[in-house]
Amino acid sequence: MNLLGVILLVLLGVLLLLLLWPAVARFSVAGGQAEVSLRYLFLKKQLYPRPEQAEKPAKPKKKKKKEPTGEEKEKPDRLAVFKSLSVSDWLEIGPDLIAKCLRPVRALLRRTTLARFSLCVLVSGADAEATAVAFGRWQAAVCNAVAVLDRIIRLRAQRIDITPDFCGETTRFETSGEVWLCPLAVLAAALNLAVIALCAYLKIRKISKQKANAC
Repeated sequence: MNLLGVILLVLLGVLLLLLLWPAVARFSVAGGQAEVSLRYLFLKKQLYPRPEQAEKPAKPKKKKKKEPTGEEKEKPDRLAVFKSLSVSDWLEIGPDLIAKCLRPVRALLRRTTLARFSLCVLVSGADAEATAVAFGRWQAAVCNAVAVLDRIIRLRAQRIDITPDFCGETTRFETSGEVWLCPLAVLAAALNLAVIALCAYLKIRKISKQKANAC
């Protein structure tokens, strides 16, 4: 194997490693304040709240003089292809298109992991009876939500704690976790959706042409 082949294999290996290395989105909500950050390899970006940046002085914009161009040409309607379809056409195309788009989305969600998930809720009400009722509702809602979430993505719960607080006045909660995404899975889903969108556009364009020829 020559030197060029070795270099290509090394580059492909590095590219594959970068695509398989997960991107981690961390979130936390506590005390009415939320924080969201994104980390990939050694890079970290604060998404919310965004760090304050010094405002740059706005540069005065120079007004450009419009030169007379004679008769203005009419711009083609880019949505004419879609407008030509009737409601029955959309009812025929829509369900199949939605079903095709859901497949890559579901595949991406199945490869998504919610790790180190923590949820702590202190349930309070106006009195002891209201607190007990609210506690039961919170417990049922959280259990159902976790069960549904576990079917959609890979859930690794670290702590889920729902406690009645008979001395408190308002319900308080804190939650945190990490969402792990594989860049290769995201890229595959995006390419799949792009192909589905292109095929759908070609089909819509074909129907539009058939209707124009029929007229």
